[in-house]
Amino acid sequence: MSQTIETLNISGKEAKKHIAEALKIVFPGVKFSMRSSYNSVYVTWTDGPLTIDVERVLNRFESYTRVLCVTDYKKATGYEWKGQHFIGPEFLSTSRSLSDERKSILFRELETHGSQWGDLNVSVRYEVERDLIRRGLLNGVSPRDRPDLLLDSKPVLDNRQKPNISTPEIKPTIELLQPLDELAGKRLAKVFQFPIQKPVDRLTPVQRLKLKTLQLFIEKEDLTELSFEGADIDQLFELVAEEICSN
Repeated sequence: MSQTIETLNISGKEAKKHIAEALKIVFPGVKFSMRSSYNSVYVTWTDGPLTIDVERVLNRFESYTRVLCVTDYKKATGYEWKGQHFIGPEFLSTSRSLSDERKSILFRELETHGSQWGDLNVSVRYEVERDLIRRGLLNGVSPRDRPDLLLDSKPVLDNRQKPNISTPEIKPTIELLQPLDELAGKRLAKVFQFPIQKPVDRLTPVQRLKLKTLQLFIEKEDLTELSFEGADIDQLFELVAEEICSN
């Protein structure tokens, strides 16, 4: 008999303990400062891991799933921790500070490339810092490999109604009147019923070439004198090609 896990509603103060324990495991030795209110947890630190990496830990403790619908909304779904299910605070946020020494290295690197820190978006800043870490010019802190404590993005549920796209039935405007005769050295006579004439200059160069090719198989003084809609020419060419290639 399966046992139902009870869901507990907790405040930010209690959720903060769970998050602090996870951060200690994923980033050992890094000092984090944490504040909380009833419906929020706020994490701060200096240098150390990148914000995007710390947010992966907080994503793991998100209690509210964003539901995509006609009007988006949040749904309390909670998180699991040590065999217990919790619904905690709605707002989890971070703030990373840079020491003067780290800023100096970053700013000097950007100046050599004619850029300034304030002109760069967040993703580019991450790449600049990662590059300096790879080159050994900055110390870096990477998260430990703990998939159970890391989540790449906040939970999202897509409830948007998918459009019912149906392929309309295509009715050919060109009617095949009789089977094609032997093609060896013979032309096709009175095979297709042509549509109403249209201005020939509306055809593309490719469609004009198709017309001239069809003239080899259809007994007509000059097919280019007839003016077709492009779609009609394409369909006629396709029908003739199918007959030729199937024999």
